[in-house]
Amino acid sequence: MIPRNPIQPLSADLAAKVAAGEVILRPVNVIKELVENSVDAGSTRILVEIEAGGKRLMRVTDNGSGIPKEELILALTRQATSKLARLEDFATLVSFGFRGEALHSMAAVSRLRLQSRFQGAESAHAVISEGGLSFEEEPSALREGTCIEVRELFFNLPARLKFLKGERYEKALIQEVLEDFALAHPNVSFTLVHNQEKIFCTEGGGEFHAALAGVFGDSVASRFLHFQRAVHPILKFEFEASLSRPENCRSDSRELRVFINRRIVRHPAVVRSVRLAYEAFQEKRRFPAGVVFLTIPPRMLDVNVHPQKLEVRIENEGLLEEFLLKTIRQGMTRSDPVPGWKTPAGSFTSQLKKWEEPPPPKPSVPAPPAYVQTPLREEPKKAPEPVREEKPVLPGLKLEVPVKTESEEVLTPIQRLQGFQLLGQLDKTFIVGQLGEEMLIVDQHIAQERILFEEFYRALKKGLKLQTQKLLSSVVLKLNARHLVLEDEAWERLQQMGFLVEHKNEELWIYGVPPQVTGKLDQEFLDRILMSLQGHGTGSQLEDYFRDLAASMACRGSIKAGDILSREVMQRLIEDLGLTANPFFCPHGRPVIVREPLPALYRRFNRTRK
Repeated sequence: MIPRNPIQPLSADLAAKVAAGEVILRPVNVIKELVENSVDAGSTRILVEIEAGGKRLMRVTDNGSGIPKEELILALTRQATSKLARLEDFATLVSFGFRGEALHSMAAVSRLRLQSRFQGAESAHAVISEGGLSFEEEPSALREGTCIEVRELFFNLPARLKFLKGERYEKALIQEVLEDFALAHPNVSFTLVHNQEKIFCTEGGGEFHAALAGVFGDSVASRFLHFQRAVHPILKFEFEASLSRPENCRSDSRELRVFINRRIVRHPAVVRSVRLAYEAFQEKRRFPAGVVFLTIPPRMLDVNVHPQKLEVRIENEGLLEEFLLKTIRQGMTRSDPVPGWKTPAGSFTSQLKKWEEPPPPKPSVPAPPAYVQTPLREEPKKAPEPVREEKPVLPGLKLEVPVKTESEEVLTPIQRLQGFQLLGQLDKTFIVGQLGEEMLIVDQHIAQERILFEEFYRALKKGLKLQTQKLLSSVVLKLNARHLVLEDEAWERLQQMGFLVEHKNEELWIYGVPPQVTGKLDQEFLDRILMSLQGHGTGSQLEDYFRDLAASMACRGSIKAGDILSREVMQRLIEDLGLTANPFFCPHGRPVIVREPLPALYRRFNRTRK
């Protein structure tokens, strides 16, 4: 048992140091807070000078509006701010700083000198503080703006000082946060000097692409995909981004920078949405580099949830995720993000139409004699299926605002492989042909998997009940402990997906399956389907659920590597593939098409093309 001491108020000095420990963890926190204040003051030039990675000296000088002489000491006291006056001001907050704790915390754990010349004042003034215990005023020769020096950080907190890392590491953190500011504020010139050597500088001319090149390098930034401004029609979320192409993605999200109302934040839901949107075009669990800018009405944000203001809470977060998924996927589809891919003139980009409901999909590819394809929806000539009367696949999971996503807001199908000249089949696995100035090699199994995936995905998102084809003989599979704990709703959803099953003790009897699922019904397939039925939520989690389920079912199509296909079947396969939203990658990120430019082929044979 810990010996009990009487409850008593902390001394002002100890309370200040405790509070500083929440806001100021290392030099980069000081720089971030000071630069935010400079931006709030309307600065167009901000100079950051550091020594020993910021442990010996940090100095931030700007040309902003400055601080009046009578407010200099007040600025260093706790919870003194010009950004908030009432609780209601949080609903309209647009500044970066607002708590009034940062300068007080810095003064408590360093030797600090604050100089400022208020706009219109005849001269500048300064305040000096050592450990926050006393304040001395003196005149200053500063010509404009504000200059704050923070020396010997944690000189009076040796326990905190010993946790700082080496000079190079601390300097790298500071440079990274300056890069973030440069991306968010391209109209501001930022300069970083370390040990009297300039290591980072932006012009501040307002050109975002120049700032992007300054941070990521010209060669990398020139290959980024640029997503133009998109606005949510109801909630007024705004989205813009510059992101790397799928082939240049990374194994982690460290190079993906998220800004909400120009504030750098860590937001896992936004990162997850970007990653999920990219998964249709690359391997899973890889992240693009680049920047995402979100503008969200202040009334829908809570920025006061993290000591360093690195996290925010967003109202209607699930709807934001849906909006990001839809917007990024549409942008990716328009850009045809396949290395070296060239879309035939007029076949895709020039014919795009927004917000248009697609016509009923064609039946998928007719396969060899043993395979019978049944469409997920009835043909137009038949009476339309009463979809609204069907029980939804996920009852009760209806979003409050009808923001359409990939399956509901699909661009009018455009044949992106128009003009494909079929040459033949290679090794009973690949379809070979010519399109324009390129030779295309298409994996026949992965191509059909892509087609089936989009049919299943569309049906699941729409809540359609899939058709069932009875098996000649039932299939009995063993259920393990993970399967047995599934709720009744999961088994109902399995029936909704077109499976005719009966649950008997620890066995699952399968009497019928969707017509598109013609592969072997084995234990592995059962496990994938049932595990996909387990977790679902809202936003990108719900999107993950639909995609995983559709991908699991699509992989059991009838066309496999090693099947001999007729020219008619191959041609139909290419036509249906060209009408999919993404004919270039399968749901698991594997490439469907490999291309070789004809000039490159000629060069391989040392020939000149006539």
